[in-house]
Amino acid sequence: MAAVETLTAKELGVPSLPAGSPSHLEHLLDELNESLDLDAPGTSLRVLKRTLGFLAGYYADLVEGVSSVFGELTFRHKEGSPDPAEFVEAIRTGISFLMTDAPQELPEVRALVDVFYEGTTGKKFARIIGVGGPPRRGPLSLAHFLAAPLPVRKKCVQEVRRYLPYLREWLESSANLFSTAAIVSERTSQDGRQNIRVQRGKQLGDVGKRLDIGACALCIPDKEIDVPTTLFERPVYFFVPQKAPVHLLEILNKLDQAMQSQDPV
Repeated sequence: MAAVETLTAKELGVPSLPAGSPSHLEHLLDELNESLDLDAPGTSLRVLKRTLGFLAGYYADLVEGVSSVFGELTFRHKEGSPDPAEFVEAIRTGISFLMTDAPQELPEVRALVDVFYEGTTGKKFARIIGVGGPPRRGPLSLAHFLAAPLPVRKKCVQEVRRYLPYLREWLESSANLFSTAAIVSERTSQDGRQNIRVQRGKQLGDVGKRLDIGACALCIPDKEIDVPTTLFERPVYFFVPQKAPVHLLEILNKLDQAMQSQDPV
């Protein structure tokens, strides 16, 4: 009988998270690490796909926002289920435009282009997106990989081994961008829609229309409490986590009622 291939976090080395990353990336990497420790390759592959899909959606939104400052481009966006092919198309279109039609000396432009390129050469992970040339022989394009159904266990192990290095390189390449395009705020509604406000140079932009956080209990609140704008100069709200202690929920509910009735006590 052939030996069963296994996966371990120690062997593969789960990618580290750059400072300034979206919080959902941390949740995904924790889940990936746990699945590898449990030697659950099917789960590992599912989480790896979700992580790459989240990154693709984040960058598609960011690239579209930065590109729109310097010219008029048409970006396709389909409402409903996430479309990996559309994410990839947006990244390719935007990065190509930024390299030729945007001021290269601007930090927000340079930092974004440098995620995908080393000088004039597309990085390995960028090639599976179709940026900087086609992927080398072997891996599927990112869009095809994300859309493919889960295979049998042996194939899951092989796919995790093949695509985890691309995630690692993408995250490592994002370190400078995450510090340059700093996240100002994150907010997730109870229906799972997430909006991330990003400082792009001198401008603020929103990332969110292509983000898919699934049913992440760490992101999706049990309740949102908006603080009246008369109390603060900018919008402030309380994020009430799922499975919060009952007594805390009682206190926050009373606070919410008091603020809605404008009761100062």
